Amino acid sequence: MNIAINTTCIGSYADFDLAQTLHSGQCFRFEERGGAFRVCAGARCYLLSQRGSSLFLHGEAAAQDIDFLTRYFDLARDYGAIKRALSAGDPVMAEACRCAGGVRVLRQDLFEALVTFILSQNNNIPRIKKIVEALCEHFGPRLEGPCGPYHAFPTPGALAGVTAQELEPLRAGFRARYVADAVEKLARGEVSLELVREAPYEQAKAELMKIRGVGEKVANCVLLFGANRLDAFPVDVWIARAIDRLYGGEIDAGRFSPHGGIAQQYLFFYAREQGLK
Repeated sequence: MNIAINTTCIGSYADFDLAQTLHSGQCFRFEERGGAFRVCAGARCYLLSQRGSSLFLHGEAAAQDIDFLTRYFDLARDYGAIKRALSAGDPVMAEACRCAGGVRVLRQDLFEALVTFILSQNNNIPRIKKIVEALCEHFGPRLEGPCGPYHAFPTPGALAGVTAQELEPLRAGFRARYVADAVEKLARGEVSLELVREAPYEQAKAELMKIRGVGEKVANCVLLFGANRLDAFPVDVWIARAIDRLYGGEIDAGRFSPHGGIAQQYLFFYAREQGLK
């Protein structure tokens, strides 16, 4: 693939690695293509690559695209200062920061994060990506992007009234019931995404857990990756192993405040790289 045509340098960023960030379990609509990454978010689709600390956008680039990507990848935040603060007096976190120092917490659409993390339950990433893509193909409009046609992520309106039976072609299993319940509760006003964005952490988490099948881990993932709530600290199998193996089985996530969600990502990436058992 020739990715040298219509190339725009978005900027040069320390403490950012495109591949590390995309492979850190936060999002599921990306694929590597000839040294670049096709990244879809909502109705947008981009072809991106990185050389050194410079991030490049391939294809037509408007100011609004650069603004969107700057926000999406959280490029305006000083992650170097955060890593220094997290590492102080904590050799485990210092090593995690060295290993995963290019990871940033994505600022995704809240509805998209809610649906995709419901679909992620008890699942592996390749299968999650297939299910999410099938959801987009069935319910999202077909658009043209830098690598050809793609489907936008469906809006809440596009999924309004959907039933678990109508989601069966996705092969999402029991998760289809949870997606249908989420869409129904949002449509009825029984769950408020605005409250999830703005309310105190515990209240926001409780709001998400009104949805069938949304427990502590999924709620915290949605808060962190969809609402950019850095006070959220999702605990999955990798984080549990890191706490057990590296911190002796006990840890107060509050020790990482106010950047617990970023610390979680460093630990998650580090635990996977180390293959903790």
